[in-house]
Amino acid sequence: MLTVRPANGRIKTVSAALLWLECRSAAGRRRRMADVEPQPAADIKIVRVEPIGRYGVNIAFSDGHDRGIYPWSFLEELAARPTVADFIID
Repeated sequence: MLTVRPANGRIKTVSAALLWLECRSAAGRRRRMADVEPQPAADIKIVRVEPIGRYGVNIAFSDGHDRGIYPWSFLEELAARPTVADFIID
């Protein structure tokens, strides 16, 4: 999980699996363009997050994938997506 605090200040978490699936690396783009939907490993984890200037971060995953750069605006977009928890009333 990656914790993101978008401009609205509401802290949200984004799963490693979603980040892996939405990776904007060349391999991820080719996969989406070809309509190939591989699933990340069930136990996929984030192993490293490195800043890329003021632009965003590079995220490395436990399966060795480490080529995606995630701009801050894209992380905010992912964090804003509804999750199941958004629809559950305690």
